Amino acid sequence: MTRSDDDAEWSCLEQVCLYTAGRAPIDGVISPLKQNGFSFGKLLEQAVRHKVHLVTADALGQRECAAFVPEKWRWVLSAMLVQNRLRCRALTKHAAELTAALVASGVPVAGRKGLSLEPWVYGNRGARWLSDLDFLVRLEDRRVVEEVAKALGYRTGTLDRARGEVVSHDRKYLLTLATSPDHLPRCGKLVDEEGLDYLDVDWATSFTWWKGDYELDLAPALAGIVPAAPGGVPRLPPRYDLLDVTLHFFREAYFESTALSKPDHLIGFLDILMLLKSYPELRGGGFGSFVREIGAEQPCAWVFTHLDRSLGTTVVQEVGLAGVASEDFLSSWRRSGGALARWAGQMRERMRAVDRRSFFLGGAPA
Repeated sequence: MTRSDDDAEWSCLEQVCLYTAGRAPIDGVISPLKQNGFSFGKLLEQAVRHKVHLVTADALGQRECAAFVPEKWRWVLSAMLVQNRLRCRALTKHAAELTAALVASGVPVAGRKGLSLEPWVYGNRGARWLSDLDFLVRLEDRRVVEEVAKALGYRTGTLDRARGEVVSHDRKYLLTLATSPDHLPRCGKLVDEEGLDYLDVDWATSFTWWKGDYELDLAPALAGIVPAAPGGVPRLPPRYDLLDVTLHFFREAYFESTALSKPDHLIGFLDILMLLKSYPELRGGGFGSFVREIGAEQPCAWVFTHLDRSLGTTVVQEVGLAGVASEDFLSSWRRSGGALARWAGQMRERMRAVDRRSFFLGGAPA
């Protein structure tokens, strides 16, 4: 791969992920910091883009890094963590209120993504960014979900910051959900709290996508929901948490609608590594057997193989999915019309590509 001037910054982010997941010593984070011309500005820009700015702040705040991080950057990074702890605390409070009301109304609901991962695998220290409140519910519970949310002051729509209000969704968005109902319409609420001014709620009704290649039954996952701890949110059993995180990465990385517009976030890889660190039972082939049983081994192997090739880990072997994804599948992506196309290069290059359209549209049709 052609090396670029931001190699030191990118390598530092990779090492932050490995250190945070307990797969490499802090020395790997420090080594890039010593390189001439290392830019904390570039580091932070890339970290924010890949949603790992808070774990980066946490790693660089370790005592071993003190001699290599200028004091002004230590102030910036530590302030980010403090602010996010306040934000996470407020988000969790509102999420707990919302889920308690849904459970009281007979709706099975689980927090997902950062809402579940921050307290359970990141240690509840504010090191995992939460952009919104993500929940998993059944499609058939839509009416009750919307009634409960409305009673708590949420409005279906999105925030228009220029107007300072929640505005209704546009027709195109609603038509998309009507034809592909793997989510309920997002809703939101303005609040005035320290570290938080808006609550954005996303309701997933599927682990995958509507009438896709890997449709999965939600019932076993929702039947095994771990009840909320005091002040917390119900969550999925660990293997379903890992399944959800992995399939979310695959969906956003594989399909044109998101692959051309969003980076393949490092936080997705880190979430997988953190789940494996926190729940050793997911290793040793158990997770591989589970996804084979439900028919989701191909997309999971796609994600794990690219993770390993990017960060030098051994996840695909650890979970028992080595060799499942063919090279042909690993280099494919799906166009909007359903046709397959190819992308060239390695995931590490792809993750760093700022011009996504140029990266993908240079490939030949499958």
